[in-house]
Amino acid sequence: MAGWSKFMNEYPWILGIVFIITGLYVAFRGVRDFSYISAGLLSGMSALFVFVFVTSLGLMSGTVGMILSYLCAIAAAVVCWFVVRRYPTIEYWAVGGIAGYFLGFMLYCVFLAIGWNSVWGMMVFSIAGAIAGVLFAWRYPHYVVMECTTGIGSYMFMRGWSFIFGGYPSESVIISTIKSGGSVDFSFTFWIYISSFVAFWFLSYYY
Repeated sequence: MAGWSKFMNEYPWILGIVFIITGLYVAFRGVRDFSYISAGLLSGMSALFVFVFVTSLGLMSGTVGMILSYLCAIAAAVVCWFVVRRYPTIEYWAVGGIAGYFLGFMLYCVFLAIGWNSVWGMMVFSIAGAIAGVLFAWRYPHYVVMECTTGIGSYMFMRGWSFIFGGYPSESVIISTIKSGGSVDFSFTFWIYISSFVAFWFLSYYY
């Protein structure tokens, strides 16, 4: 995952600023602008997954591969935007799935911080969380608007600061570290991030 990992290592503050600003907007404007936020979140996540996927295959090493990767990411984002805008029901599922994915990955990091090293564990927790979020949104669509938008916004706001100051490694860093036989180090700062996420979630929900 050299391409994406290299970008994250060299310019983490760029993604950090994007996450902080986007997190504030989603957390405090999620109810009012839910339709646009759901489409934007799914578009952004789809583009991010494209970058991670093509990087894992080593397709971003050359100029041509990088250009094609960007085009595929943009195409995926545009398709997701129009699909969500065309079928409003999907917006609930999208937000529920994203919230579940973030919550699953964060729960995995808690286990990782106490000594459980497993790449498969991250995949299981993240995928299971996403599926649970979609099922929750399908069963209780109206609850998704408040709970999930404040949760997603709070998570993105917290992760933005972690990208800038460190102490909470990204998915690509965790995978590369475990595969190389190393152990992922979590400092005390990680628990501060988790606590701030919970506090900010309650604050934005109350607002």
